[in-house]
Amino acid sequence: MSGSANSLPRTSTDAISTMAGVEYNIDPRHSTFASFSLPLSVRRWDVIQRVLSEKIDSAAAFESLIFKSSHYPRFVTLQKAVNTYNNRYARSWNVDCLSAALVQRPDFVPLLQKIAELALKAPDLVTQPVPLLRQNKERSLSLSQLQIACLLANAFYSTFPRRNATGVNSEYYDFPTINFSSLFCGTGYGDESSVEKIICLLHYFSRVFDDDGPPSGTVTFTRRCLHSPPDFSASEMLVGSIPFGVSSSCLIEDTQGSALH
Repeated sequence: MSGSANSLPRTSTDAISTMAGVEYNIDPRHSTFASFSLPLSVRRWDVIQRVLSEKIDSAAAFESLIFKSSHYPRFVTLQKAVNTYNNRYARSWNVDCLSAALVQRPDFVPLLQKIAELALKAPDLVTQPVPLLRQNKERSLSLSQLQIACLLANAFYSTFPRRNATGVNSEYYDFPTINFSSLFCGTGYGDESSVEKIICLLHYFSRVFDDDGPPSGTVTFTRRCLHSPPDFSASEMLVGSIPFGVSSSCLIEDTQGSALH
């Protein structure tokens, strides 16, 4: 780490975890909380490895493997996979939106197994916990595109511990959710939007696994903050007087810093 920038090179967790002033997202492999009670003494990541090594060829398999299997180590389907290491949510989670997305795009079904295989590469690709970018603290974080894909694969299978609770007293309540379990659930409200988001997500993974090989670029996320934020409540400027424009052809990296999104 140099200055305010962080990156995730192939270094040991111990080498980075002692740096002062940096908070880390819980790593599904190294977290001190990443274990739970079973008939056998098993680390959470060991269960995840066993579960995601099973054949996953449908949304029902996804749901059964991740949420609903109660007989370790015999797993049957994907739903059991997710429910196995998130079993406290087995009665409230479902994958109705994921199922609907795969009905629309059956060609994406084979991706489920590939995404699981990519998630299991985390020990080799993401060798240290990911720093948290807190509000009002300037910091940059660089990751390779393959590292990002691996993290998203773990989010797809909801492997990140302590990130499912969203109450005001939960540890990460003021952070965006990272596990995709809530996106996959059918609630009857906004399901159509969720289905399209899942199709977009699966299309992303299809690009990761295409014949050209995995992506090889690097992405940097930067949080900036104003030391003296303007007092917008006292401003007399009208929003309509500010020139806005939308482009369907210009890339954000070519805007020379003048674009918002």
